[in-house]
Amino acid sequence: MRKLLVKYGARWGIGLILIVLACTQVVVDYINTNPTSRLDIYFYDLRIRLQTPQLDSRIAIVDIDEKSLTEVGRYPWSRNVIADLVTNLTEHYHAKAVGFDIQFSEPDTSSGYEALAVIGQTDFKGMPVFEQKLQALKPQLDYDQRLADALKNKPVVLGYSFSETQKKGILPAPSFLTSDLGGHSLAAINAEGYDGNISKLQNAARSGGFFNANLDADGILRSSPLIIQHDDGFYESLALATARVALGATATRPQFLTGTSGDYGELDSLVLNTTPKEKHIPVDDLIKVQIDYRGTGGPSGGGYRYISATDVLHQRVALADLNQKIVLVGTTAPGLNDLRSAPMNNQFPGVEAHANIIASILDGQFKRQPDYSAGFNFLQIVVIGFVLLVALSKLKPLPSILLTAVITAAVIGFNFWAYWVQGLVLPVATILILILLLFMFNVAWGYWFEVRINRAMTNLFGEYVAPELVEVMAEDPTHYNMDGDKRVLTMMFADVRGFTTISEMLETNDLREYINMYLTAMSEQIRGNKGTLDKYIGDCVMAFWGAPVALPDGASRAVATSLAMLKTVERINQDFIARGWPPFAKLTVAPVSVPALVLPAC
Repeated sequence: MRKLLVKYGARWGIGLILIVLACTQVVVDYINTNPTSRLDIYFYDLRIRLQTPQLDSRIAIVDIDEKSLTEVGRYPWSRNVIADLVTNLTEHYHAKAVGFDIQFSEPDTSSGYEALAVIGQTDFKGMPVFEQKLQALKPQLDYDQRLADALKNKPVVLGYSFSETQKKGILPAPSFLTSDLGGHSLAAINAEGYDGNISKLQNAARSGGFFNANLDADGILRSSPLIIQHDDGFYESLALATARVALGATATRPQFLTGTSGDYGELDSLVLNTTPKEKHIPVDDLIKVQIDYRGTGGPSGGGYRYISATDVLHQRVALADLNQKIVLVGTTAPGLNDLRSAPMNNQFPGVEAHANIIASILDGQFKRQPDYSAGFNFLQIVVIGFVLLVALSKLKPLPSILLTAVITAAVIGFNFWAYWVQGLVLPVATILILILLLFMFNVAWGYWFEVRINRAMTNLFGEYVAPELVEVMAEDPTHYNMDGDKRVLTMMFADVRGFTTISEMLETNDLREYINMYLTAMSEQIRGNKGTLDKYIGDCVMAFWGAPVALPDGASRAVATSLAMLKTVERINQDFIARGWPPFAKLTVAPVSVPALVLPAC
C-alpha cells in the first residue's frame, strides 16, 4: 500500500477532490448547477425524442383547425355552434367525457338579441307584438342559454385559466379545501386571480379544469401541475378533471404518507374515488407530473387521432371514431395561439399535452423523479468515480479510452432503460461530467508526467538497457535517481582473440562492417537477457546484470547470455567465411559476480 501511495498518491488525491466536488454538488448544491442542469435537460429531451409514437385510441382530439375555420367561419364561434358541437359529441357520438381546452369568459352577444332587447325598451317600448316576438325568439337567440342547456347533465369539463391578479367569471367547486387536509401542509402553486367561465355555463357543466401551461425556464413544456391552490381551495387541471369524469369518479383527494406531518414530502399521491378500486396518481414537487409525450404533436404526430370540428358538427365522422372516447376540444390553427414548445416540437398543440396527461392517468404510469434520485446520484458518483480513479491511473491510453467509453455507455444506457421501462427520471449529468473530468485529468497527467518520464528513460537508457527493464524503470521513475548504490552485480567481458591480426587482414570499410556485425549481435544477446550494456572497449564488450534494475537471477542470466553469444559467434563465422573474411578464432567470455558501486548513468 505504501508503494502504491508513493506512486499514485498525488494522482489519486486530485481525482478524489473531483469526486468530492461532484458529491458536494448533489448533497448541498454548493456548485453552480447550470451546466449540469442543462445537460440533464438535454438527456431528458433526448429520451423523449427517441421514443416511438404510439397511437392511443382511447382519446380523440376534436380540432378547430383551418378547415373548420373555413367552413364554419372565423373564431370565436357563436355559442350556438359550440352547443351543436357538444350535443353531437355527447348525444350522437356518446363520448365518455368532453374536455374543452377553451374558456368562455364573456357573454355571447353575437346573435343580436341584446340589441333587440334595447330597442324593445326604447323605440318599440309599449308594443306588445314586438315584445311577444322578442320573447319567442329568445330561446333561439340566447346562445349562452343554448350552450348551458346542451351542457346540462352531460360529461363535459370546461377549461379556464388562473391569472396573477384579475378575478373574472366564476371558478368551479374546488376539489378539496385546506380544512380537508387534516393538519397536513400541501405545497402547491398558488394563484391570486383567475379568468373563469361565465356562471351560466360553468354551473351547467359537470366540472371545470385549468389549462395553464407551466413552462420551464427555457420556455419548454415538460411538466404540468394537476392541482393549483387559490385562497383556501385546491382546483383540478383540465386533464385531471376530464379523466376523473371519464372514469366516473366524483372526487379527488390527496393521500399522505402514514405517520408524517408538516412537510411536502408527506404527500404520496392524488386519489380518485373510482370503483371498485380507487386510482392513485403519483405526483412530483408542487403536485406536478411529467408529461409523457406519446407523439411528436399534431394530426401527423402519431399520438392521437385528430378530427376536424366541422366534421363533427356535420356528423361526417364514423360513430366508432368517437363512441365512448375521451374527447378534448382544442385548436391547432396557428392564429389561435395554443401552440407550445415541447422537447420534440416547438409547435406542439397545447390540447395534446392534456391528452398525454389523461393517458398517463388512465394507465396509472407516470415518468417520475423518485425521492431517492439524489441518493442514487450520490452512489453512482462514488462507485464509478473510485473505479475510474484507480483504473485510469494504472491503465495505458488505449485501455483507458475503452474503459471510459464502456462505463459512459453503461451509464447512459441504464438511464434510458430506467426512463423507458421503469418510468424513472434519474439524473445523469453530474456523473457524466465527472467521468469526463477524471478521464481528461488522467490523460493530462499521463502525458505531462508519465509519458515524458518514459520518454526520458528511453532516451537515457534505451541504447544500453533492455526495453523490458526500461519499462520497469518507467513504472516507478522516482526509485531510480542519481545517487550511488552498493549491490552485487554480475559483470561480463567478451573479447575477440587475435583481433589485431584480423584487423591487419581487412580493408578499412570491411573492418568497420566486420566489427559492427559482431558488436550488434553481441549487444542483442545481452539486451535480450535483461543485461545492461556498459561499454565497448575496442573489440571487447562489457556488460552487467543487476543494475539499474535489481535482478535476483542476474548471475544465471549472465551465464545463459555467455553461452548464447558463443553460439552466435558460430553463426557469424559462417557469414564471414562466405564473404571471404577471416573467422573468429575463439571468443573469450568471462562472467563474474562481484560487489560493485553502482554509479549514476551520467
